Amino acid sequence: MSSLRPDIYTLTTIRKLSASSVRTHASSTQSSGRGGPAARTQVIVENTYRTEPDVKFPVRKVREIIKDVLESRLEKGRYKPEDSNELAKELSEVIKSRVKALQVPRYKLVCFVHLGTGKKSEVHASSQCIWNPDIDSYADFTFTNQQMFAVGIVWGMYYE
Repeated sequence: MSSLRPDIYTLTTIRKLSASSVRTHASSTQSSGRGGPAARTQVIVENTYRTEPDVKFPVRKVREIIKDVLESRLEKGRYKPEDSNELAKELSEVIKSRVKALQVPRYKLVCFVHLGTGKKSEVHASSQCIWNPDIDSYADFTFTNQQMFAVGIVWGMYYE
């Protein structure tokens, strides 16, 4: 300790927070202009080695969120090709933020909204992904009216 200069100090604290170890490291290499050392705090979260979630992806709640957003925003809407790109982005962001509000821990979310005209159109879509069917899941909802259709999908993949 005596070999350290007075303007350089190191503090390391290890503590356990909610089943994961967190190491806090504050260090300073310069003095600030106010007479005290300038400190920088870096939090490092260590692996918990959990391979299965405490809470599974809530498919029913997410499907209700998608249904609520699509029906409330598109109930009397008409399909306009020039506006569909921005509308799809906006709907996707609203759905994603409401699903994030559920605070399902350790799930990565992918949200997708597709809009199209309702004039006797037909769409076939597929998606592929490598996932664990016991843990990962998705929720979807399809909205249709006379003028347009919308498909909303949210994938929830567990992040180990």
